[in-house]
Amino acid sequence: MKKTKRERISRREREKERDRLSELPDCILLYIMKFMNTKYAVQTCILSKRWKNLWKRLIVLTFYPWDFRRVVNFKQFVSKVLSCRNGSISLLNLCILAHSKTISKLLNRIMKYVVLHDLPALKDLFMAKVTFTRRDNSYVKPFSTCNLLNTLSLSEFSLHNDANVLFISNSNLFSLKLWDSFQHKIVLSTPNLSSLTFIEYLGFIRQSISSACNLSCLEEGTIETSTNISYSVVIGWLQVLTNVNTLTLSYDTLMIMLRDLSNPSTMRTQPLCFVRLESLKVKMNSCLTISDEEVNRVIEYLLHNSPMSRVNIFTNFSFVTSFYVSLSH
Repeated sequence: MKKTKRERISRREREKERDRLSELPDCILLYIMKFMNTKYAVQTCILSKRWKNLWKRLIVLTFYPWDFRRVVNFKQFVSKVLSCRNGSISLLNLCILAHSKTISKLLNRIMKYVVLHDLPALKDLFMAKVTFTRRDNSYVKPFSTCNLLNTLSLSEFSLHNDANVLFISNSNLFSLKLWDSFQHKIVLSTPNLSSLTFIEYLGFIRQSISSACNLSCLEEGTIETSTNISYSVVIGWLQVLTNVNTLTLSYDTLMIMLRDLSNPSTMRTQPLCFVRLESLKVKMNSCLTISDEEVNRVIEYLLHNSPMSRVNIFTNFSFVTSFYVSLSH
């Protein structure tokens, strides 16, 4: 049966459209593909011989297990992509959503791939319940090659085997938050750090944190704890924050210090010297009571060797009062 003139024209139009699409520059095609699930990006490359190896240059990889009928197919696909991808091209973003324990080895391989490619474009990173493995010495140094890393948040990490120190070394790091992450010793080498936050509610602190540099750029420091943290731990954190410009303490942190200051038998260290401190913020709890005298006692101890500072008192994040103190001696 002969095709009508309209059908022949329609076919020619479709071929022209297909030709125009295939003639798009690689950079345009890759830009479009970076918004696609990696599985569909690879399938798209099958449509043209010229696109055959285009997916190997993807800078964004997205893997979803529900796009595959079986877990084994998902694992094979991810492994194939990682094996064949052009390793000389920077990886901008990698997203994988997986909950099955059967792919734990695959996740390890993905993390190794990411680390080996140095994540040059990574700017923000949040990691929870991860295990770091050392390479050579007794410490792990996982962030030193993340050249653009700006913000880092760690929660409940652990160290593998005989590694005993997490060395956070990065000259570009601007903000660092540590949540319930004090089971292992932490050493900072972050000369341009501007914001540092310690959050500990589990109370399982075994090791200290120290800094290999004086954190001279530190603008904001925050400590939030539960009351079962020891005074020595809080003092250790405050020692790291001595160059801070604005210091924020939670109600429980204040109570830890008050408890120690109220014990005459306690051997306390000399008051710290916050040489750049301009503002001290205290977050009070409206459900719990503490007298103004007790609050002032802790503030006086904290600011004993510090220049004039503005003290702001908050109750459940609502502003209550503000005053200046000068207690330098």
